[in-house]
Amino acid sequence: MTKILSPFFLALSMAVHVASAAEKVSPFVVSPKAAELLESYCFSCHDEETQKGDVRLDRLDTLALDTRLDLLNKMQEQLYLKEMPPKKKKKQPSEAERQQLADWVSGELGKHNASKLEEKLRKPAYGNYVDHDKLFSGKYKDLKGFTYDRRWLISEYIFDAKFNQLLNHKPTKTIDGKRQSVIGDNNRRVNLTNPFLLPTNTGVRYYANTTLNGGHLLTMLTNAKEASTYMIYLTKRDKRYLPAIEGIMKMEWEHERVLASREGFLNKFIDRITRDIYGEKNDVLLPTFVRIEVKPAVQTEGKEIKKSPFHAAQPGTQELVLIFQSMHRHKTEGETDEQLIEKCEREWFNLGHNERTIQSRLTFLAGYMVEFRKQVKQHRYEEKH
Repeated sequence: MTKILSPFFLALSMAVHVASAAEKVSPFVVSPKAAELLESYCFSCHDEETQKGDVRLDRLDTLALDTRLDLLNKMQEQLYLKEMPPKKKKKQPSEAERQQLADWVSGELGKHNASKLEEKLRKPAYGNYVDHDKLFSGKYKDLKGFTYDRRWLISEYIFDAKFNQLLNHKPTKTIDGKRQSVIGDNNRRVNLTNPFLLPTNTGVRYYANTTLNGGHLLTMLTNAKEASTYMIYLTKRDKRYLPAIEGIMKMEWEHERVLASREGFLNKFIDRITRDIYGEKNDVLLPTFVRIEVKPAVQTEGKEIKKSPFHAAQPGTQELVLIFQSMHRHKTEGETDEQLIEKCEREWFNLGHNERTIQSRLTFLAGYMVEFRKQVKQHRYEEKH
């Protein structure tokens, strides 16, 4: 049987809903502490007799809601900017008293979600507001000059510090002969490009309300991919780093482990397997191996070639592991680097890897073999991979 809700009952239910919502907002009351502070610091200029600037604060409870909220918004901004009481007034509230009054005003505005200041402070123009008296007081001289979680994209150093913190990396530098921790160092674990070092005439700006486009967006997407890859790597090493990822990815990682085991077996014994299957025809069936030419860097006469640091030139965590595994499989006592690289190139060719990808690996090895071997030793690749 279909039930029809009559207009009367519909209106009644809406009225009850509105009434119940109204009851959730408690009636306006000036708290005893707020009343005491208003009496001490505000009424001398804003009571019934004075009303400077046509502002009266001693009868807030008699005002209509919209009028009261408008006045409370003005109070909140004046308190935040410390423009009231005027600085020329000898009698000033303490920091704690000012905060108590500001908290009460904020609470009353919050009941109606009506704070204009709190909305305004989310905008870029107010994002870096600093109280100069506090800034130069010396009280905070031992604190960092920024927080990790606010406005971290405005500086290349803060960008680096944010990602180093995210990736659990604590860079150090030798300063005056001592190894010391530093903040904002570009010696990162992941090959990232700071988008704010790119041209500033187009593309993403410092704030989230500007359109992303072009190379800036592509750079940020690449950074996100590299960072997330490394975060997953850290989680695999230590479940405590991001427990939620471990819980979500557990089944997929188990499948990856099985597939990696099979892939490792095939990579190690593929030549023997194909020879067992195809016999003498095996070599004929393979494609003709043609080496990729890697052009040497162009050197200006009389000037030494300057290359990028390893962390900026390396092709990414996954590629480093793949290159290491190929080199580890094919290394032979007494052979040259060139011979080892050729064996790796042949393997990648036979496995059908993209020509550009192979060329990128060869270029990297040609310029950074010494640094890569240090990386392998420092990060214990043989134990981990």
